[in-house]
Amino acid sequence: MTLAVSASKYETSMGAGLSGLVSKERDKQPIIALNSDESAPRRRFTWAHEIGHIVERDRVAHDRDYSFTEARGQKYDLHEFFADEFAGALLMPQSEILSMSARGLSNQHMAETFGVSRAAVAKRLESLAKTGIVPTSVSLAD
Repeated sequence: MTLAVSASKYETSMGAGLSGLVSKERDKQPIIALNSDESAPRRRFTWAHEIGHIVERDRVAHDRDYSFTEARGQKYDLHEFFADEFAGALLMPQSEILSMSARGLSNQHMAETFGVSRAAVAKRLESLAKTGIVPTSVSLAD
């Protein structure tokens, strides 16, 4: 399946606790804003997370007008779950992360390879473990 997503992206200082947002008005291209105060790995994951919102709203809900804000400590609902899972799969493909983990590479090494945080790697491995995809021999922690 081929999926094309188009959005405008910009970075700006948003202060502590806010990582990014996506907003779309009917008949207009989505806009993704990332917090320039965040680390590069965090901005990379947030960018993919916001694309996940676009995919979910467009492909699943067929919604043409929406807005999501990525703030720490906010209510974690199905929209956020979908966007997190999408970002994890986009940035850390299943076959690659499982291969690296099976070879005993550390979460730090995987984080550097994928350009994400160690927490993102741990969450991706945890998610795969919950689905039964990660063998029990794979360590989820560093």
